[in-house]
Amino acid sequence: MTFPAPPLFSLPLLLLLFHLDSALTCRTASQSQCDSAPFVPGHNLAGEGFDVVTLKRKGAYLIDLKTYLSPNKTCTLCSNPLQGNELQKIPLSVVDWRPYSHCTEDISSHSHASVSNLAEATANENSKDWKVDLDLGLENGVSVGIEMGGSQSDITRFAKKKTRDNRYSFFSQILRCRHYSYRTPNTPTLSDEFRKDIDRLDSYSETSKAQYRRLIDTYGTHYIRQVDLGGRLTMTTAIRTCQASHSGLSTNQVESCLSTGLDVGLGRSKVSPSVQSCSKVLDNRDSKTSDSSSFLSHHTKVVGGSGWLGELSLNRNDSVGFRSWMSTLTPSPIL
Repeated sequence: MTFPAPPLFSLPLLLLLFHLDSALTCRTASQSQCDSAPFVPGHNLAGEGFDVVTLKRKGAYLIDLKTYLSPNKTCTLCSNPLQGNELQKIPLSVVDWRPYSHCTEDISSHSHASVSNLAEATANENSKDWKVDLDLGLENGVSVGIEMGGSQSDITRFAKKKTRDNRYSFFSQILRCRHYSYRTPNTPTLSDEFRKDIDRLDSYSETSKAQYRRLIDTYGTHYIRQVDLGGRLTMTTAIRTCQASHSGLSTNQVESCLSTGLDVGLGRSKVSPSVQSCSKVLDNRDSKTSDSSSFLSHHTKVVGGSGWLGELSLNRNDSVGFRSWMSTLTPSPIL
């Protein structure tokens, strides 16, 4: 007689499951307990409209993220280990909420040869947050005039302004810190306001086209379904390629120095001979004449937390503001 082999689980997987179960404690609570408990941080950031042209959240909600009581007048309270194990409530339209005890500070870097490449990459970087289309039920390939994703974002406008009078390449460096994650269900409850606006729409035609445009202006082109909450630092550098070449530097050398400089500025590595050899690049000076050349222009964007705008030296440890900002991400996370 033979017996089917039992399912196999690796020890690392079991340890991970144990860690998640022990770190996340949720329970059903009464209405009075639910009413007095705060929401989990960032509870209302899912279900929000998102404009993939400007890469900005719209502040208008397609999904109901206010309702937390079930029909039997109970809710789910979860212990948040990042805030002293305080019990916090979960909206009914939020599932798979998870806190993460440790924030990894990985930096991703990307080169872009043109403004369009930069715009596309910037849109794709945000795509994990806005992957779901705002489906208006239009037929026969009808379009209401949505532009290319990222084409009107702050970063793209910065890049377009630079390329008007010179030749540039672009280098983006992105640091992400994730403290929480959750998603919305496959069939979420729509917000009352969005449902009313949808019900007021006429069938699509040339005369009703303005209605659809107003709806997109209000709610965006997509809605946010999968949420990773924490903070993000994005530094985009415009490299004036002719000026860099005149200084005896290739684009790759400049990008390597920028990567090294960001690590030093954030306190992730110490000043080393390689940093010293990059000093004129990081000081934005001509490497031959030592004159100010300004062949680098930076656009820095900080998302999440508070108290820091991204000011940073690239040739010395300048991490005090950064570390202070990181400490504010737990109570004030964002996408």
